[in-house]
Amino acid sequence: MTMKYTFGRHDPIPDSIMFVLILDIKRKKERILIGSENCIASRLNGSEEDNIFYDRTAPLGSLLMNFHQDTDRTWNQYGFMPFWNALHSNRWKQPELEKTGFDFLRSKFENGYPLDIYAALRISEGYLKARLPRDRDRAAEIFNLEMAHIKDGLMDWTDEKIRTPKEFYADSAFSKTPVKIDLWYPAGTPEPECVIAHDSILPVINYYHSRLLAAGQNIRKCKVCGRYFLAESLKYELCSEKCRKEQGKIKKREFDARATENSYDRTYKNECQHWRNIIHRAEKSADSSPERLTEMKAAFEKFKAEALRKKSAVKNGSMNIRNYESWILSQAQAILN
Repeated sequence: MTMKYTFGRHDPIPDSIMFVLILDIKRKKERILIGSENCIASRLNGSEEDNIFYDRTAPLGSLLMNFHQDTDRTWNQYGFMPFWNALHSNRWKQPELEKTGFDFLRSKFENGYPLDIYAALRISEGYLKARLPRDRDRAAEIFNLEMAHIKDGLMDWTDEKIRTPKEFYADSAFSKTPVKIDLWYPAGTPEPECVIAHDSILPVINYYHSRLLAAGQNIRKCKVCGRYFLAESLKYELCSEKCRKEQGKIKKREFDARATENSYDRTYKNECQHWRNIIHRAEKSADSSPERLTEMKAAFEKFKAEALRKKSAVKNGSMNIRNYESWILSQAQAILN
């Protein structure tokens, strides 16, 4: 059971919201929990109370491989700026700005992706807490500081960032302070080891990468379907038997295309060489006049121009290859006349 959240004006949650990652490398599973520290500790100890926002177990690597890119920076445009502007607006303009922001956060929360859920909750709670001080400039400053690491870690990372592990410590572009991970052992034993994000998610991403690499697992992108998958070697490029079969079909089509292309290319090249041999012999012969040699070379140039035009027609499918080869072989008589 998980707790519902209302995106709108209400009293902020007293405790801070954490993102907790638990990896089970042997069973190839990941578990992610989002909620307050006390409620998550209670859940890990077996409680079924409806007191946290997210608790899901998924195949290992799911968090990294199912990321949502924000190439259009919609998080900044609709998830952050409406609240920033609301903190600088009068009370009549605030409801419309808040509605834009809360509607966007609600849609991200409901899509089920844990990083989006975490960001939506943190931005909403950050705004609700920032509204409490009467000094609006101070409120905006609090909100900006609260959101700095959230924006760094969730709004600006793309697929390029999951391919190469970064250092565990990353500097925030906004706060310029180190962002660290916490390791938490709620049962007092080495298992389970929980990795906690209080602000930026990037250190957790880095930790995840390092654990995968230490276990010999690499994130690869399938050459056929484009899906990310875990592989024990960087040599693997296909994610499944289905894609392996499809890759075989693709290679066969490419081979057939090359074979067809080689066929008419060879015919053209061989016939050109045949014409050159005839001209070369004529140049050595005492019986060949200069006028005749000029005519032969002109015929050769005319043949090449027409042959290349027809070869392009074969390549784009507007001429049958057999017709092309028959035509090209029939032209040899022109140089002998």
